[in-house]
This record gives sequence, C-alpha cells and structure tokens, in this order.
Amino acid sequence: MPWTTSLDRTLQPRNHAALHTLADARAYMLELPEDMAGRQVWQHAGHLLLAAAESPAKAAIEGATKQLDLALFLSFRLDMSGI
Repeated sequence: MPWTTSLDRTLQPRNHAALHTLADARAYMLELPEDMAGRQVWQHAGHLLLAAAESPAKAAIEGATKQLDLALFLSFRLDMSGI
C-alpha cells in the first residue's frame, strides 16, 4: 500500500505536526484517544484512508482528505464545547 501518497492538501491538526501524506494521517489517527477514535466521523475517515491507500485514485484521496478535515474540525469543536 502506498502510504507515502500525498493527501489532497495539507491538514493542520491543533497542537500537532501537519499531515501531508496518508501515512501522516494514519499515524495521527493511531494516537487519538480511544473515545475520540471511536466516533463515527473518525471511523469513516479510517475506512476512507484505507481505501485510498489500497487504491490511490485521485477521487479516493480527495474523499479521505475531506473526511479527515471534517473529523479534525468536529474534534476541535468538541474540545471547545467544554470551555
């Protein structure tokens, strides 16, 4: 699997290094706390990430990148709701 494939665009998680490749995104997701990783938005991102790694077509990479971006956004919103 070509985990070195670049994401559609660089994603910047809060308090973390930028995500440039499928491997970066995979490593980030593996570090998520269990309660966050279990959320549907992250589960879907994981499925799309695996699909993009198995068949790195442009549409698959774009879909995975968009879902990762959504998951990052929603996770940030959840973190901020406790303030």
